[in-house]
Amino acid sequence: MLRVVSRKLVAVRSLVPVLFVAIGVALAFTVAAAAFERFHQVSADDVRIPAVEAVADGNGSQVLTIGSWNVQLVLPLGEDMPLVNYAGKGSDSVGLSSAALSGLDAKCSAQANALGSILRLSAGSFAHYPSGGQTKVFLANVGGSDFVYQMPLGTCTGGEVASGLVAQAEAAIQGVGVIRPINR
Repeated sequence: MLRVVSRKLVAVRSLVPVLFVAIGVALAFTVAAAAFERFHQVSADDVRIPAVEAVADGNGSQVLTIGSWNVQLVLPLGEDMPLVNYAGKGSDSVGLSSAALSGLDAKCSAQANALGSILRLSAGSFAHYPSGGQTKVFLANVGGSDFVYQMPLGTCTGGEVASGLVAQAEAAIQGVGVIRPINR
């Protein structure tokens, strides 16, 4: 009986180096993975899509070119309507803001739809598009798509300055905003 126990003990002892090697490999892999994750982790702030800013046309207007849609949004330009910018929110939506608003608060950026958003719908579908509690205004049908202005939800919390700019932009986009093809 003693001989059997002795053999089992010898067998277990021969596995001790294998156990240490396995623990060492696991530890090395864990340390390497942690180091790799620390240097290659991407936060949501790092992948923000840069906003594209409108350009003054010299006639008291600004032109915001949405190249992927082959259209331009033309708006007035003035002290109460600064240059607007947009950030893509998917293939059929862009959020709007302005440099004046974006600097006030993160919720005042184009990604947060501070000045609302422009939606691209299939032609003729605006009449049947659900409101979802947000006011939407038809802007134009260009190139087989309906373009719609969706008013902001009021998430931009930059005080009276922000409220005034948002109100002016809503009025301008609804009243005199023009969507046109780029090749015009």
